[in-house]
Amino acid sequence: MKKPGKRQGFSVHQMRLDWTPAEATTTASSPPAIAPGKSAAGEVAIDAELSLAGSEQSSHPPEQPRHPDLVQLLPWDFATTFPQPMPDAIEAGLLSEEDAEPENVKALHDEMTLQLLKVLTDQDEIADARRRGVDPKARAKPTSRGGQERLKVLFETEPARLQRAWQALMGSYEAGFGEEAATAFDKAIRARHAGVAVVT
Repeated sequence: MKKPGKRQGFSVHQMRLDWTPAEATTTASSPPAIAPGKSAAGEVAIDAELSLAGSEQSSHPPEQPRHPDLVQLLPWDFATTFPQPMPDAIEAGLLSEEDAEPENVKALHDEMTLQLLKVLTDQDEIADARRRGVDPKARAKPTSRGGQERLKVLFETEPARLQRAWQALMGSYEAGFGEEAATAFDKAIRARHAGVAVVT
């Protein structure tokens, strides 16, 4: 009986795989992205640190997703450095001379920060509930006609109310600390809410 011949074109090493780990390729880090802005106060750079003060406490707004590669550069970080009250505000009685002391300036900013972050958090919740058509408190779609009507009115009125609350808080802050500080404070609060670190 004749032995079958070997198959032509086949090698025993044909299916051998190379399991040797590839050497890591090192590349130079890319330069930080700079966001468009009118001044250095609006620039965005690369940084690895991020801290949302008080986000773990139940009375504070929930912590937002972090973006550790983004940093908001401002004249003050509103966590360790703060603007001073306007002399006119003290003379007018809007703030007292004691309010200008460092520990009291920090306390004023901490309290205002909590209120402003709460407004931004509520705005996000309303916007998300409106997209999904659910009650922001019950987290579910209303089943009754009356519930649907109340929800429709809420979606029509609540965004405007929250915007007025934001403007009222920022107006009070500007009266006490000036326009430049108010502009920077607005950017700082929005950056923290977005998970962006604020540095000087």
